[in-house]
Amino acid sequence: MYEELALQQAGEIRQRQPVDASAAKQPRIHLVEEQLPDAVMGRRSYLELRLEIERHCFSREHSPVNVDRLSKDLYYRVGKRLIDLVGASALLLLTGPLFIAVAAAIRLQGDGPVFFVQQRTGRFGRRFSMYKFRTMVPNAEELKESLRKHNVHGDDSPDFKIIEDPRVTRIGSFLRRTSLDELPNLINVLKGDMSLVGPRPTSFHAVTYHSSHLPRLAGKPGITGLWQVSGRANIGFDERAELDVEYLNSVSLLSDIRLLLATVRGARDGAY
Repeated sequence: MYEELALQQAGEIRQRQPVDASAAKQPRIHLVEEQLPDAVMGRRSYLELRLEIERHCFSREHSPVNVDRLSKDLYYRVGKRLIDLVGASALLLLTGPLFIAVAAAIRLQGDGPVFFVQQRTGRFGRRFSMYKFRTMVPNAEELKESLRKHNVHGDDSPDFKIIEDPRVTRIGSFLRRTSLDELPNLINVLKGDMSLVGPRPTSFHAVTYHSSHLPRLAGKPGITGLWQVSGRANIGFDERAELDVEYLNSVSLLSDIRLLLATVRGARDGAY
């Protein structure tokens, strides 16, 4: 009985949100269901979310992303992964001593883990564990809601950013200013969760995305991207999603090199 009801619901949703033939041929998207607040889950079910992602990431008719180009582009399909593997491996070797020094500095400052591991939203809405150096007090997540009124993006925005965040530690402030806190992201690149360049993965679940945000999930998330070099935390999520789609529609070896160089210059100048 339950299976028949699920199939009936799936049929009703597909009628409301038709997926064209090109989308139907794509691999099935698997999403791990999480316990999220009712206010968040009230927007759509996981089944509706999966169908919406298929529609906005695979459909030639509905997606603003050039899905044909991404599926056929040799650099995006093969070359980008090779560069990720070589680049991340080389950077981890070169920054090994710095990696150890940062870890020691965090440990010397007080109690708490060296790494901050957080669930992030990756390609097609898949959640994965992203690694960073810890820059905040150990109970930073517990304090988040009490500080939401200071969010520069607004109380109801999924993005969360506070000017002079009181949760940031002294060493954490330096790590953020120099972007060294993101060095462990290279581990995610080697694992295949992320790329060196791509849409930045969000901490909030794809269930909270508006439909216009979903096309950014068509690409693998990255350590840096067009958003970071165009203003980073100073722009809203709507514009950020538009920049991510712009990147996906123009991705190339040359554009990735330019974005990586711009990121290095920004980190050097303390722009981030």
